[in-house]
Amino acid sequence: MVAGQPHFIRCIKPNNDRQAHKFDREKVLIQLRYTGILETAKIRRQGYSHRILFANFIQRYYMLAFRMNEEPAVSRETCAAILEKAKLENWALGKTKVFLKYYHVEHLNLMVRRTMDRVVLLQAYVRCWLVVQNYRKILGKRAQSAVVLQSGEGTC
Repeated sequence: MVAGQPHFIRCIKPNNDRQAHKFDREKVLIQLRYTGILETAKIRRQGYSHRILFANFIQRYYMLAFRMNEEPAVSRETCAAILEKAKLENWALGKTKVFLKYYHVEHLNLMVRRTMDRVVLLQAYVRCWLVVQNYRKILGKRAQSAVVLQSGEGTC
């Protein structure tokens, strides 16, 4: 609800007569139940609005606690390690799922985005360094070729 991107907009009609300042409480309540807004609000009040399977959670967030080339095991311990490394509080682990509050997911996604930005920046630096090294090699070969040509050794 906080950072959602709705694909449609559902209007709630306050009355059947389409009159201003007239509010039919029962009609609005039925519409809210039908659209699922009441259920969403109830889930939010209970706390854990995000319930993610261990495998999906690890696949999405493993880079926060493990190296990129590692493949951590799908287990409660792995999920707990990720959450502890992210320094999150008030989360819970079930038999097969991680229970998170809405702000936990936002925080984890922000951390993943920052980590990936750092990885991309590091890759850019390494690529730049490799290009500079290659360019220096080419300049060295050109200088050597110029010496060979000027000395007359390369002529027939």
